[in-house]
Amino acid sequence: MWSLANERLEKARKSFLVIGLGYFGEAIATRLYELGQEVVGVDTDPDIVQRLANKLTQAIELDGTDEEALATLGVRNFDVCIVGRGSNLEDSVTITMNLKDQGSRYIIAKAMRAKHAKILEQLQTDLIVFPEIDMAHQIAENLVHPKIVGEVQLGSGYVVEAVKPPNRLVGKPISNIPSLLPVGVKFLGLHRGDELISLPDEKKTISSVDLVIVWGRSNRIAELEK
Repeated sequence: MWSLANERLEKARKSFLVIGLGYFGEAIATRLYELGQEVVGVDTDPDIVQRLANKLTQAIELDGTDEEALATLGVRNFDVCIVGRGSNLEDSVTITMNLKDQGSRYIIAKAMRAKHAKILEQLQTDLIVFPEIDMAHQIAENLVHPKIVGEVQLGSGYVVEAVKPPNRLVGKPISNIPSLLPVGVKFLGLHRGDELISLPDEKKTISSVDLVIVWGRSNRIAELEK
């Protein structure tokens, strides 16, 4: 039983490469590590690297704009590469291009301005984030809908969480949700605007703007978001 549980936990793990350990890079890298993921953090500042040495799987002093140096990390072996250097447009673009050229599977890049984001889009960056704007939007959502909680820790790895439905669920009848959830994850309700749908409804379908409220182990819920 224990070996099976450990196998499932291992399958839920991903490997992340975070380049640039400023406020954004450090926050996302250390949180991913706390969540049990494999995280390699890279920065040019030796003091930052030393400070985070015990808070990540590995912290490396390296310049991501140096194509040869970056190649030593084997970026194609990471599930996700995150470009945390956003204040310098040239550096951000160069790092993203290097990751693309070296076969990165999935790239997330931080952008500071619309022009920056447009260039990253042209490089076919998989996900572009505006940390300050995204946080402001999240705070606004919480102010308008204070009863909707992103995650409530229940202990022993169990949480109640409101998650956006993955694409494979959008358009499906709400009544199908329980059967489409990962094993061990229970459906508690669907939040839509000011409405909370607590019972499966055959007449209504799941929308991309809905929030599915579920209960279960956090690693199991993470499978829903894949």
